[in-house]
Amino acid sequence: MNNTINNEVLEMVKLKIAISNCKEEIMQTSPSENNSGHFIKNRIMAIACAFLLLISGIVVGANLEKITTYFRGLGKGVDTAIENGYISEPNVQFVNVDNVGANIKIEDFIMDDYVLNLNMVLELDESITDMVDMSKVTDINLSDLIVTDEENRIIYTILNQEVFEKYCKENNLNYVYGEYSEKYIGNGVSSFIESKDKNSIRLMYNLYSDKFPKSKKLYFSFNTIEFTEYDNNQETKYKCNGNWKTSVDVPENMYNREDIYYEVISCDNKNFDVYTAKVTDIGFEIGVIISNIEKSELNTEKVNNRLLLYEKYNNGEISENEYKELLKMYYELLDSYSPISLDNYNAQNVSYVENENNEKYEYVKSANRRSNSQFLEENKFNFYETFNMTKYNTTDKIKVMLYYYGKPVTIELKKIEE
Repeated sequence: MNNTINNEVLEMVKLKIAISNCKEEIMQTSPSENNSGHFIKNRIMAIACAFLLLISGIVVGANLEKITTYFRGLGKGVDTAIENGYISEPNVQFVNVDNVGANIKIEDFIMDDYVLNLNMVLELDESITDMVDMSKVTDINLSDLIVTDEENRIIYTILNQEVFEKYCKENNLNYVYGEYSEKYIGNGVSSFIESKDKNSIRLMYNLYSDKFPKSKKLYFSFNTIEFTEYDNNQETKYKCNGNWKTSVDVPENMYNREDIYYEVISCDNKNFDVYTAKVTDIGFEIGVIISNIEKSELNTEKVNNRLLLYEKYNNGEISENEYKELLKMYYELLDSYSPISLDNYNAQNVSYVENENNEKYEYVKSANRRSNSQFLEENKFNFYETFNMTKYNTTDKIKVMLYYYGKPVTIELKKIEE
């Protein structure tokens, strides 16, 4: 591994992460792929919780078996981490606000460097269910959520300057809106309804960042719950106002999280220079600079048409067969543009990482994916990708198979001893 790689490459990867996260969730999700009742929506704005005092604990036994059944929209790597106990379940009661018919609690959460997942349950009384038809609700937005930690770092805030500055003033925080730092973290969010009935809704909120701090305690605050009904192609919004607050202790295995790094044993293509390879609790990441490469031109008109047709399919304006033909064209287009093939319409030439147990893991297809594919100067290409192998299924030696313009390149790696 070349340790003298220009730091600008790593910085470019960081700048691309948030954009890639949001784009990939749109590209990878179609109506046929979602379970019934799952409504996924990308937003770089608010998320949520509700204020009470929580006591955190590691999840074990029967509770863990129950928790693993929930759909979180974060991919197989996160599911593996949860199955191995990388999750915390606060033992709390529902929190309510006087004269507001919405009680809420955090059932469990996950936090690592890049993801903060909150699994929440919202219980509603008749003052809300008589007004809002839960069978038609497609989105619930906790629209002014702010998350901080024990060092007064802002972990998340809505993209609303007025809300941000009001919170900072009330809490004597000297941050400037939009000027992100180690104390004021820039990030994004996706949320969806995991399940629901007339009086109860399970919400999943996923916060994404380039680097979350190793917080030991998290504080949540929001004042508005916004319900969106969708019926006959019309949206109706209802707001529930209150003052929900909560705090939760982060368990030691999360705030003491550490990555496992790998070094190159061999690579059968001399133009491939691996500048980073590491395993985290939720995935495997690798960065490669490819030299002596010719740049292909991306046909943006076809891509734009693809997105337009996706919207038509999503709205029921085109058939599933038409949409499949579109996907085939789209993957062929990506294969012709990107030197590394990750996804092939015919499931051929798909890159993967393999452990010593001959278990293969493909790339992450959810919004917590960290990826970058970028042509650089001097005929070089920067490839950075996340795969579904985690700390819990990695081995001392691993193999990465990358399909480079349709031909396999094998990279063998070994764990760096501490």
